[in-house]
Amino acid sequence: MRWIDHWVGLPLCFVLAILVWVVRRILPKRRREISGNGTLVVLKFFGLGSIMQATPLLRAIRQQYPSARLAFVTFQANAGLLRRLRVCDELRIIRTDAPRHFVLDTLRQIIWLRRHRVEAVLDLEFFSKFSTLMAFLSGAHIRVGFHLNDFWRYTLVTHPVYFNYYRHITDVYQQMAARIGVTITDTQLSRIDPGEAARQSAERFLREHGWSPGIPLLGVNVNAGDMSLERRWPLERFAVLIHALLVRRPDLRVLLTGSPDEKEY
Repeated sequence: MRWIDHWVGLPLCFVLAILVWVVRRILPKRRREISGNGTLVVLKFFGLGSIMQATPLLRAIRQQYPSARLAFVTFQANAGLLRRLRVCDELRIIRTDAPRHFVLDTLRQIIWLRRHRVEAVLDLEFFSKFSTLMAFLSGAHIRVGFHLNDFWRYTLVTHPVYFNYYRHITDVYQQMAARIGVTITDTQLSRIDPGEAARQSAERFLREHGWSPGIPLLGVNVNAGDMSLERRWPLERFAVLIHALLVRRPDLRVLLTGSPDEKEY
């Protein structure tokens, strides 16, 4: 997907940027404002953690524009989390399990975006050409995205946001919110509601492994997203840390978490 995003997405973005640059030189620039009664769309395809960090932004948008319809376009792998967060009115899914599904779903979402006359699109991706294309093809007059020093990027985005590598992502999201007149006052992450069935399943699993209510439980995720495996801490350091905690608190029960394909690690 990264290969396609670069070698296919980059030429497409560059060609579209040239067309937009020419059109802007011919037609007068119109200033657009959000009415608050239409559809606002958020794009985020990679990173469950980044989606969690965006929950204060999503709540602030809902508070600022209570009459607007807030839709989230993402990949299928993120759908479960977003449904449990319950911060959007509508969830639009693009499947990635097969090339034909990816192409069909992408076209379907573009058609949906144009039919609903989207007022604004917030592209939360940092470097993706795919999300930039989705935002542009949506037909939205307000397209908020991170400013990169590339002709195609700052041309296809109408409301650029400086991406500061040295600031926490929540601070960067606050800058993005300001571009559409939204102020984030509550920076707490939204709580995830797993549902009663999931709670019962988790409790059964824990009891089968020696845990009971009242015993402190420590969850440790020794993995990192496969987009940036270099962020993974060495296993030996996790082992030393967990051992040190158990020495101080022998009553701790430690639970290592991860996805099925991370189990071996």
